[in-house]
Amino acid sequence: MIQKLELLIVEDGENHMNAAKSEVERRTISGIPISVDYATNLSEARGSISCKQYDGIVSDVFFPAGADISADQEDKLRESLYQKLLHADSRYERTLRKWRKDKSILAPLGVQLFEDQPSTPFIHCTDGYHHGDDLQPVFMYLNYEKRMILVDGKNAWENQDKKEVSNDKRWDYALFYIIKEIASNKHGVLPEDRRPSSGGGLLGRAENNKFSLEEIQKIIAEEIDPYVFPSEREELY
Repeated sequence: MIQKLELLIVEDGENHMNAAKSEVERRTISGIPISVDYATNLSEARGSISCKQYDGIVSDVFFPAGADISADQEDKLRESLYQKLLHADSRYERTLRKWRKDKSILAPLGVQLFEDQPSTPFIHCTDGYHHGDDLQPVFMYLNYEKRMILVDGKNAWENQDKKEVSNDKRWDYALFYIIKEIASNKHGVLPEDRRPSSGGGLLGRAENNKFSLEEIQKIIAEEIDPYVFPSEREELY
């Protein structure tokens, strides 16, 4: 029998959080055993991670630091992220400078959360056209340098030139991909730069792995393109 997956979802938008909870409930009812904790900022996410070993994390890209992170600490986080993303795509220096010093503008702290947990299966879920150019250097860093999956909004292509705020994040794809990442992690096929150096993470704890290959194949029998802007196929599992 497949044991329950322990996931962490990080999302600061109330409407997006409610949509995520609805998707988790729908997938649980349909037979995928998932237990989820929720966080709305980096501080809450780090607190949850310090108390529990999660099988996987699904995270927004842009969200607040949180009250437990001091102004100095946030300044250092922003500067570190600025340097990493600038190196990934220097064409967007002007865009990156917007949130480098200005705390009224959300920084891509979802990137930092991933950096905190390099050996944990991790998926970013966002509504990219809403962020415009702000997302491009993030995408370049995560997708090309770190070989991460970045799931974008349902209407990203159709609405990329509009000013309206998207109400559609692809939590269905995000949950599908995090299950695939957990399965891949267990069977040792994560990208080399995301493998734990020694003994850590799920790869280093074979006795605690929750799935047999046969069990996971029942969950992830469908193959689709694991990159940003997924297709319009609705039923994943």
